[in-house]
Amino acid sequence: AKGHQSSGCESLPSRTIPEVPTAPIQENGKVALVVDGEYFTRAVCGEVPDFNHINKALQHASRYVAEVFQMEVVGTWFCVDQKKVIQFLEESHVTGPPIINLKKLVTEQESGLLSHMAPTKSLGNFTARETGCVSLGRYLTQDGVFSTAIQGGVDVAMALHVANSCCSPHINQVVLLSGNDALAPALSPKNTRRPGMPPVRLCCVRMRKDSDFAPFLEDYPPIFLDQSSHDEGFRSVAFPAHNAFIQDV
Repeated sequence: AKGHQSSGCESLPSRTIPEVPTAPIQENGKVALVVDGEYFTRAVCGEVPDFNHINKALQHASRYVAEVFQMEVVGTWFCVDQKKVIQFLEESHVTGPPIINLKKLVTEQESGLLSHMAPTKSLGNFTARETGCVSLGRYLTQDGVFSTAIQGGVDVAMALHVANSCCSPHINQVVLLSGNDALAPALSPKNTRRPGMPPVRLCCVRMRKDSDFAPFLEDYPPIFLDQSSHDEGFRSVAFPAHNAFIQDV
């Protein structure tokens, strides 16, 4: 699991995202879309989040998955609980990323993204899961040793959610949106499939060839968000928002 990363570095140039199409999609069944929030954020914005940008990109990704499988998307957004990190830093009196920056990040994430994951809102088909545990970590700089908060456990929560979704009689397909190698075992058929359930599919940006996901992708190629289309069976599905995503994050 990864620790908290500061948003102190420069952002990448903003990538224009087209308007989200509104034409109806033929939907036969439900697909559970399990999103690694940290990964998705980096795939759209690099290290400096723009949550309004992420909101629109997530709408596009959700619609793309719906079109690929011709199913209704039931999404879950997993992210670290930044409020828990702030509380830990305040109670522990440790150095690290400035708390004021973290509080600003929490406010922007809530207003630009998480508050829209509610019925009638732009991401009404999503549920937010802020999770993870916090521990004390230390890092070395040229100015000395500093302490900070390290948060983990999000990948475990996501893997469990994938397994539970595969067991649900209300879900016809499960898609994992992540490039975190720690989650590769979640794609193993012996870990997640119930009788008659299709294999868990991967949605991501293009990754290195030696990724831990590679053994699970031979028969079912990923749905790449940084490519202009995806072939599923005899259909080719276009993705007009592919330029918004960064390759190999």
